[in-house]
Amino acid sequence: MEQSPANSCANCASPAPADESYQRCSRCKQVSYCSRDCQKRHWKQHKQSCRPQNNALAFLQDEPFPDLNLSIDGLPVAVVDTGRFDEETDKQELTPARAVSTILWNWHPNALRAFLDCQKYTDFDFGIIDDYPGSEKVITHIISRRDRAIVVGYYDQNRNWGHQANYDILEDGRWKPLWASENYIGNRRPEYVDMMGRSWAKDHMYHKRWEPKENRTSELLLNRSIVDPALLY
Repeated sequence: MEQSPANSCANCASPAPADESYQRCSRCKQVSYCSRDCQKRHWKQHKQSCRPQNNALAFLQDEPFPDLNLSIDGLPVAVVDTGRFDEETDKQELTPARAVSTILWNWHPNALRAFLDCQKYTDFDFGIIDDYPGSEKVITHIISRRDRAIVVGYYDQNRNWGHQANYDILEDGRWKPLWASENYIGNRRPEYVDMMGRSWAKDHMYHKRWEPKENRTSELLLNRSIVDPALLY
C-alpha cells in the first residue's frame, strides 16, 4: 500500500512546517494531506489502494457518481459500507455528511444526487415517517436543505423537535456548524453542534432508517413538490 510520511503531502509533496504533521487519510491512515483540496485532487489515484484499518469505518469502493465530480462537506462523496458497520466499528469518522450520503444513497441514489444538486433543487426535504400503532406517536426523521442551509433531526406529530443540528454550506463545500438543540434546548458552540450531528448520524446508521418497514413511510420533496426519485435524472 502507498504510504507518505505525516510531514509530507501525498498530492503535492509539500513538507509540513517544522514540528507539525499533516492530517492523515481518515480511512486508511496511510497517506497525509496539506489541505482538503489536495485530498480531493489525489482521491482518484489514492482510492485504488485506500483500505480501512481493522474496525475503522468502511466505505463502498466505487464513487457514487464517478463522472460528476460531486463532493459533500468539502470531500469526495463517500457512502458507508453498511455491511461492515456494527457496534465495534470506530465511529470517529462517521460525520453527519457521511450519514446523509449513506441514508439517501441506500433509499435511492437519485435522492443523494438531488441533495447535492443545489442549483437545480433549492429546496430539498427527505422525510422518514415512523408511525407507532396504538398511540398518537408519529416521528418524522428529516434531512432538509434550503439553498445552502441544512437541517437534520426529528420531530413528533405536533412538530415538536426532539433533536436537530443545523449547518451552512460554505463556498468551499464544507459544512459550517450553526446551531443544534435537543427538546428545544439549543447551543451554537461548534463542538455541541458536532456532538448532536454525530449522535443523529449514529442513530440512523444503527437503525438503518432508510429500510422499508411496516408502519414506516418515506417521501422526497424537491422544490416543495413530492417526487418519485426513480424519475429523476
